[in-house]
Amino acid sequence: MAGWRQLRAAAPAAVWPYAALTVVYLLSVLRVVGWAGLTDPAALYWHDWQDQSLYVRSATALATGDLAPSQHYYPLLYPLLGLPFLQLWPSQPFFFVNLACYLLAFGGFRSVARSFGVPLWGAVLLFAATTLPQFDIAKVWIEPWTSTPAAALLWLALGAMARLWDQTSSFDAPLSLPRPFLLPRRRPGPSREPVIGSDSASLRSTPQLGPGLRRGKR
Repeated sequence: MAGWRQLRAAAPAAVWPYAALTVVYLLSVLRVVGWAGLTDPAALYWHDWQDQSLYVRSATALATGDLAPSQHYYPLLYPLLGLPFLQLWPSQPFFFVNLACYLLAFGGFRSVARSFGVPLWGAVLLFAATTLPQFDIAKVWIEPWTSTPAAALLWLALGAMARLWDQTSSFDAPLSLPRPFLLPRRRPGPSREPVIGSDSASLRSTPQLGPGLRRGKR
């Protein structure tokens, strides 16, 4: 018990949401893949799928320096990320890649949620509840797909935009409203408000015959 308290005191507060999501992700892996699938590639239900086989073939070719186009059907980013784990965990070379992408996606989601006033642990619960409990959604984060790093990069980009919005937003509105919901007080376009300034007295209206036509002298 004392060791647990010391660990909590030593670890930064920002680490715990990611640790909690990691535990939930691991439990989801056991539910989707099963213990046998973690040790035996043949036990994986996707072991004979075409796309996943092509990822492994590409990573294996990269490990030997083979850059022949016949060995690489997809872009090389995802196979490159799985390359270090081919020997470490042959049955799951993309496991750590998918886990890292999942946590990175949460990092971007957290920034977006903060802009809407959602607290940290509320964002954790919302992200986990919408990605892992349902089997058909959870398996998309666990199966090897090139869309997994794409989803992480997308959420990171959205998070960067949300942080930029928070830093540059200059709207004058109640703090209780989320900033993405704030709107300018006036529609864009020519202002109909009277001109107030030192030179306003010298401005005179000129009779016009039509739009943009001034009455001239003969």
